[in-house]
Amino acid sequence: MLVVVGVFAILGVVVAQTTVTSLRSSRKSDTTVTIRENLELATATIDRKLRNATEIDAEPADPLVNSCDKNAVGPVTVSAFSYINVDKTQGGFTCADIGAANGRLVFNDIENGEDQDLTSMDVTLTFCEFVCTPPSVGVPQSLGVVLVGMDSAGGGIEGAQISVDTQINLRSY
Repeated sequence: MLVVVGVFAILGVVVAQTTVTSLRSSRKSDTTVTIRENLELATATIDRKLRNATEIDAEPADPLVNSCDKNAVGPVTVSAFSYINVDKTQGGFTCADIGAANGRLVFNDIENGEDQDLTSMDVTLTFCEFVCTPPSVGVPQSLGVVLVGMDSAGGGIEGAQISVDTQINLRSY
């Protein structure tokens, strides 16, 4: 009788461990999908807003570095930029509170004077960077976007950091 109870106890522990591991894997997978979808939506929004931009204005924090305009010499890394569309509408994007508990990407609607968070409350940005490359002969101005996010609920074993990056070329006008 004791042997049978011992065997069932061992089986119970094995089944419980397997179930816990399976649940953690499922939560990690769900978290990863949520973060990736959110970051890809943010980069798609930037791409859509810049589709008709005639120029990007990115002023680096360091005043000794050139801004990213038509006269710039090389790429400029910034945490915020603004743009002007063909129809003269303006907007911008800002990496806000990166590394803090509420790191996020913000769309600055200059025309309406409103700011909108592009990342949801479920995602915290741990890294956000824009690399503006000025135009050259035959190559339009471009913007590289790098976003790294994680679950805002915290790390833990289910936590994951997801990175999304893209390169957006402006149309030549």
